[in-house]
Amino acid sequence: MGKSSLNFDMLRTKIFEDRSGVRAEVYVWIAHGLVGIIVGFIAFMISIVEEMSTEWRTETVQNLLDQDKASSIKAYVFYVIYALICVFVATMLTIYVGPGANGSGVAEIMGLLNGINYP
Repeated sequence: MGKSSLNFDMLRTKIFEDRSGVRAEVYVWIAHGLVGIIVGFIAFMISIVEEMSTEWRTETVQNLLDQDKASSIKAYVFYVIYALICVFVATMLTIYVGPGANGSGVAEIMGLLNGINYP
């Protein structure tokens, strides 16, 4: 399947200009505002969950270290297993839930901004 360019000239057509007005402009601003609020809330929740997870891991490792001398091996094993579980979950989510999330996305954004329509 070939890639096609985006049609930016549609914004200058007579039909689009007749259709647009103050009402359409208000709807666009409302949609942009809602998207910004929703994305901000999701980013905030991700930050909270990440902070709680890091704090729990640190406290658990510290509790294991405080138990006795032999528990340093337990703490190390817990730390490694926790990291492996996090990597496994992230890998499975990327492979099965959102395969488009692999990579940085910079090349796709640059192409989109240059007018290439990625599927």
